[in-house]
Amino acid sequence: MSFENSIQLLAPSYMMYADETGKTTATAIFAVGDPGDTIKVPLSTTTFGKVGGGPIGGPILVAIEITGEITATLYPEQSLTAKSAWAVLQRPPPNVMRIFPLRIFVSGETQTVMFTPVPPNSKSEDAGVPNASVTLVDGAIYNDLNSGLLSVEYNTPPNELAPKSTNPVPPGEDTGGVFSGNILSFNTILLGGVPQKWFSQEAVTSTKGLPIIVFGPLSGPKLAVVRQSGPPEIVNLIKLL
Repeated sequence: MSFENSIQLLAPSYMMYADETGKTTATAIFAVGDPGDTIKVPLSTTTFGKVGGGPIGGPILVAIEITGEITATLYPEQSLTAKSAWAVLQRPPPNVMRIFPLRIFVSGETQTVMFTPVPPNSKSEDAGVPNASVTLVDGAIYNDLNSGLLSVEYNTPPNELAPKSTNPVPPGEDTGGVFSGNILSFNTILLGGVPQKWFSQEAVTSTKGLPIIVFGPLSGPKLAVVRQSGPPEIVNLIKLL
């Protein structure tokens, strides 16, 4: 599997993982040698490791594995190259969507690359790998599920990269009024049940001012993206959590 997105931290650069809960560990996956070859290197939660030599096998970072209370493989949402950088992968607060920011400090400035459970620009030939790129433009998201509550997690770049979560709402209601943002996940739950997170199988951008509707059964919801003319665009959702 190869990816368009990677983080190149050119030596001398340093990297660590910050989890204040102590309930997860992180392993960096670096591309090495032939295309598709990788090595895995555990990240320390207390000290920086040098990238490009020594214990960390960089500098081309393509993914990060999280294990423990959370188990997921995370992929960068964009590419970035930095030299003489200090990089910290930060765990989000408990009960928040698994979007991990990598803060990269270079020459007194901070850049942030979000890591998600879905490779947004993956060239994978595996069937069913979702893109998880849903952009809402001055619209609302409505719950039209057969049963259960719906909420969404989203961010509003470039100024706000930290994920936000709307309140769960029953069928017939919108998840938070009219807004714009990148939808990170569609979250469904039955009262007293276990939440499920769903991601888009393909990239989609809503028509400005028109809604997106989440419909169908909890076992397999879909999106109906309303357009100015013609029928809604139907997009499949894939459960990853």
